[in-house]
Amino acid sequence: MFSGRLLPVFLACLLQALACHGQDSLLIQGIRYRTDTIIHTHDVGLGTLHTYYRLPDLPLLVNTLVLDARNPYLRFETCLGKDSLIGLERPSAMALRNSRTGHQAFAAINGDFYNTVSPNQGVPVNGQMLAGEVAKAPHASRPVIAFDGGNNPFIDIMTFRGSVARAGKQIALNGVNEARDADEMILFNRHFGKVTRTNKWGTEAVLSLLSGSWGVNWVLQFKVDKIIAGVGSALIPSGKAVLSGHGKAAAFLNELYAGDTLQMEVQVGLKNDPFLAPLLTEMVGGDRQILKDGIVLDNNWVELHPRTAAGFSGDGSKVILAVVDGRSDYSKGVSTKQLADIMKASGAASALNLDGGGSSVMVVRNQVKNSPSDGSERAVGNALLMVSTAIPGTEKTMQLNAEHVTIPFGKKFLVKGSTFDEAGEVIRYLTAENVTYAVHGNIGKIDQSGVFTASGTGGSGFITGTWKGMTDTLTVALKPVRQISFFVKSLVIDDRRDYTFKVFGTDMDGNKYLIDNDIIQFSVLDGSIGSVDANGIFRGLKDGRVAVAIKTADGEHTDTCHVDVEIGRGNLLLDDFSDPGSWSYTTSYIDKVTLSRQVHPDFQAEMMRVDYEFTYSNRTASITLNKNIDVYGMPDSVLMEATGNGRKASFYYFLDHPNGLCVVPAFTGTSLQGYKAAVNTAGIAQEDYPLLFKSIRLIVEKDPSYVAGQKYSGTFWLKGVYAVYPAKDPQNSLSRPVTPPACSVFPNPVKGGFYLQTDGAVTGPVRMRLYTLGGQLVMDEYIEIGPGGVSDYIPVVKIPPGAYLFVVSGDSGSLKGKLIVLP
Repeated sequence: MFSGRLLPVFLACLLQALACHGQDSLLIQGIRYRTDTIIHTHDVGLGTLHTYYRLPDLPLLVNTLVLDARNPYLRFETCLGKDSLIGLERPSAMALRNSRTGHQAFAAINGDFYNTVSPNQGVPVNGQMLAGEVAKAPHASRPVIAFDGGNNPFIDIMTFRGSVARAGKQIALNGVNEARDADEMILFNRHFGKVTRTNKWGTEAVLSLLSGSWGVNWVLQFKVDKIIAGVGSALIPSGKAVLSGHGKAAAFLNELYAGDTLQMEVQVGLKNDPFLAPLLTEMVGGDRQILKDGIVLDNNWVELHPRTAAGFSGDGSKVILAVVDGRSDYSKGVSTKQLADIMKASGAASALNLDGGGSSVMVVRNQVKNSPSDGSERAVGNALLMVSTAIPGTEKTMQLNAEHVTIPFGKKFLVKGSTFDEAGEVIRYLTAENVTYAVHGNIGKIDQSGVFTASGTGGSGFITGTWKGMTDTLTVALKPVRQISFFVKSLVIDDRRDYTFKVFGTDMDGNKYLIDNDIIQFSVLDGSIGSVDANGIFRGLKDGRVAVAIKTADGEHTDTCHVDVEIGRGNLLLDDFSDPGSWSYTTSYIDKVTLSRQVHPDFQAEMMRVDYEFTYSNRTASITLNKNIDVYGMPDSVLMEATGNGRKASFYYFLDHPNGLCVVPAFTGTSLQGYKAAVNTAGIAQEDYPLLFKSIRLIVEKDPSYVAGQKYSGTFWLKGVYAVYPAKDPQNSLSRPVTPPACSVFPNPVKGGFYLQTDGAVTGPVRMRLYTLGGQLVMDEYIEIGPGGVSDYIPVVKIPPGAYLFVVSGDSGSLKGKLIVLP
């Protein structure tokens, strides 16, 4: 935070630092990878820093949390799905239901691996402890992360043992919330469920904790409420526990009476430091320690997956959590050694690998910060919660949602502010009101709702947010664009649909990304054919071809898209079937087909006659007639003038598109009429036009009069097939403009100069003449086109802005084209 009077001095120093700021990077398994789109040091409460960054070369998306374990208001707690060993729940839901005033679960990550099969679905593989109460004893060979009451963290394989004593007699406690075997004593508590699920061959004692709270590594005092012998499946009352014994353990319990007191000690120790007995309160398991004393351990899980890790700094003052996305094109996932390096780079000296894959999730302030590989947050067995015990106060300070962003030209970033009280607890998370934003440096613009658009040309700058006289700063590195380009190079449209152009930028590393249209300048060469507005929305006005041009504000980057406006009207003839030989055919359950051109005896009109023979086999038979026909514009249906075969039949029309099937329902009769079928225009994207008419299927439907095994014959008469358009004024034929010759200008529109690119048919020395649209010669030069079809650079600095025609001629041929010269 900065006061208003210190801000100018700070900003001057900041600009100088940014001028020499280099590319950030991260060392993973001996290879240094650059980081991109960095959003770091985002305080989410109590000094907890959320970091998001991208490693584009792998690629990876990483989210981390760094927490101050010494903050007096911070607690680490574990949670079971639905508060039971058996059960699944999303970590965000666990955090939400465990939040209340003075106990706000502001962040969460997924926890241990768990059983995925009923009836034990959700049971963690490793041990777990909640508020000093063991829910499941630790695994004998898998490590956990644990915390004591002072937030001191530990990672180790934990040992378990326990004892129960009364009046000088003592017996071993063999386990917690697990199946009871011969001569064993098992402790059951609220995490197991409502009953112990034991058989009748034993004795069970219901216990009440006399004072204090549950804990490990100290002696607890209990009162015996009830003794139940030879029954089994004792109820576990709320707030109480049950000791269940068999054999020798049952004999110990049989000597107890209601009202007796006994002592119990549950010991959970560190395998690698057995003389240390911390008063642990929370524990959640993983499958392997990946980082110890700053050393990456040689136990690599080599497959790349989404991963979750928990760890802490060398002195234990910082707890570090990381979630790495995986199983996608934008983030491949990591091995556990790579995960260890990410944890080390984030400040951890020790780290544990938790459950990963689709379970990996990081939740901050009720928002899922990563992108789970399942597509949404998964319900899991348990979670680690970060809890604030602070009672919210009044707003004292404000901080923006990032310290730094690296953003490509043309993208937007929403700047938000959070407010904090005197204890550092969040009062408004990313919803601070009355923040005034400003941009410093030629990096773009920001509106007062906080939407920053990277539309500038400068490499670095910063954004300030001022709230109640206090200012926070977000530094910005603007990635320059190498070129801009239309998503489509050509388009077919009519006057019924508007089309919003998509524009892509390509950065200096060759990465393509979508650019926001409001920072691109759009124009059309001929406004009578079509129009385009400032947001890149094109509307066709009349039939014709028009060039739509884009350029950046500085005019350095341009591109062109050719749009054919094709406004179909009425019924447009596609084919009159005058040449049966131009149609090929295939059959299904048809024995013989003959195509001919004849005069129909009843209607006295020439048509294509389709005669067929088939042997009925209780299957639908068909003849598919194939011919590729260009379709003008955007018809809403296809119509064929034809006769039926006198029996049940139907027609299918096929366009060259996955949604191009047009169906005429089954009919009977032999009359000549138009059989019309709708085109699924809603399922055809604008970019998919123009369409191609591919085939007609004449279907001989099953008919009750047919007898299996009998031979039948029939005839279809086809007069014409049409594309049908909503506009009703008739037309006979329209033609699409001829495709330009294989010669293009780039960039086009032109500013300062251009290159010619051909298909290689015209090479060597050629003469290039440039004419105005009125025919005036304005340029006549000889140029060289190389063997690859690309010319030397052709300057046009003295040519006035406007549209021009060019003619290129040489010994190997000639080409023509059009270009636009910008001011």
